[in-house]
Amino acid sequence: MGQEIKVQYSYVEAVLKQLQTATQALDTSMPTEIGGDNVLDAVKVLNKINEALSGVLDAYQALLIQSTEMATNSVELWKETDMKLSNTMK
Repeated sequence: MGQEIKVQYSYVEAVLKQLQTATQALDTSMPTEIGGDNVLDAVKVLNKINEALSGVLDAYQALLIQSTEMATNSVELWKETDMKLSNTMK
């Protein structure tokens, strides 16, 4: 166990910040009323599919935001632990 793992915290934090920004900018809206007054069954089905897809995209965005926050917290905890260990070994 003499191997050392080196983490570039600034790089990891920058990548997580990019992911967070991209996730928040994700447009999850879908057209839910295409076809206007069209009464074709295919248009109704397509509107239902778009509505369901919009819900899935909203859930995916929320999950990405939560995962990014958890990863950021983990990196902070890892950094704190690393600092404590390095101070202990001095």
